[in-house]
Amino acid sequence: MHVQHRQDESGGEFFVEGEGESGGEALAELSYSIDRALGVMVIRHTRVDDSLRGQGVGGKLVEAAAKRAYAQGLKVNPVCSFARAVFDKTPEYDDVRA
Repeated sequence: MHVQHRQDESGGEFFVEGEGESGGEALAELSYSIDRALGVMVIRHTRVDDSLRGQGVGGKLVEAAAKRAYAQGLKVNPVCSFARAVFDKTPEYDDVRA
């Protein structure tokens, strides 16, 4: 599983593409926006296809977002209920949480 990333000035997404027949199709994704004035990455939505459920894919997407925010000097506001639950269970993200 390879988490990929694309970003523009206002936000972006982390995603995992399918393999084989699903190749090129995003089977899991986490979308976010960035408020540069506040220095905050807002995680808006996380989606994981049923074919990937139970494999920790959603957690990997949140991890990638947290690492990216940390590297860019941003804080994270996990508005998405899944991302918020991951943040609540992961004390290592406390220093990057808004």
